[in-house]
Amino acid sequence: ILGSHGFSITADITEQTKESISVEVTLLHKGGHEKSLKLTLPIDSKGSGGNANKTEIQGIASSITYAKRVAICALLNISTGYSSRYFTS
Repeated sequence: ILGSHGFSITADITEQTKESISVEVTLLHKGGHEKSLKLTLPIDSKGSGGNANKTEIQGIASSITYAKRVAICALLNISTGYSSRYFTS
């Protein structure tokens, strides 16, 4: 749907530490306009009960996926109830 209206999305990992990862998502339009949002999230190594439930690689991938999803929703003004406390634009 976005492509049919001249939009595209890119996502880049801009920083990573042992504790967190930063992802920048950019919404682009073929007319030259763009808007970016950078999120820094903790590495998701534990489940909701606080117990480790994934490998280090799985935790990193989980954080990246979550950051991308939240940023895309924010850039497209899709309300999902997510907190904006992670936005560092």
